[in-house]
Amino acid sequence: MWSYYTGFLNLYIRPTTAKEAKEKGCTKYCTGKPCKHGHVYFRQASTHECFICSRARCARYEKANKETLRRKRAEYRDTNRTAINERQRAERRKNGCSSQSRYKAKNMHKYAAWAAKRRAAKLERTPPWVDWEKIDEIFSIAETRTLETDVKHEVDHVIPLQGKLVSGLHVHTNLQVITKKANNEKINKFDPMTFEC
Repeated sequence: MWSYYTGFLNLYIRPTTAKEAKEKGCTKYCTGKPCKHGHVYFRQASTHECFICSRARCARYEKANKETLRRKRAEYRDTNRTAINERQRAERRKNGCSSQSRYKAKNMHKYAAWAAKRRAAKLERTPPWVDWEKIDEIFSIAETRTLETDVKHEVDHVIPLQGKLVSGLHVHTNLQVITKKANNEKINKFDPMTFEC
């Protein structure tokens, strides 16, 4: 109960007008009175809009303009790829680990299930006549390229082990060395029209 009341108390120890908020350098204020939609919550000092109303308006806009926003975000990512990557690296250095690592730490059971499924799929698609020496050689090439180019390289299955159209074998003739970025983009996609034997 204490935290419930503390939450409401915070509404009243904030500035009560937009003018007071600007004077104190705050971005929000609370009048203690409901907005036109009945929310007793913080308001933005710049627009006087209630935060709950603002979130609802943004959600409506997002829903109505889903494709346009998706296209604009993709364009922004393509034109600002270097800046985005640099910002994410700085964030990781500051926090000590990436959001992906934090997610993995919280959801180890999901990763364990995925790894077990992946191992089972690999075993099912590894024939008895597989040449392990050639497979080791391909993994060695990936490691060498990573060291030489300073760009992470990985071993990818040309025809994915768990593809939607077709599933390949875990053999050296179905392996290729590509960059980690290309491998992440490919995932388990396979286009038979562009496949060369």
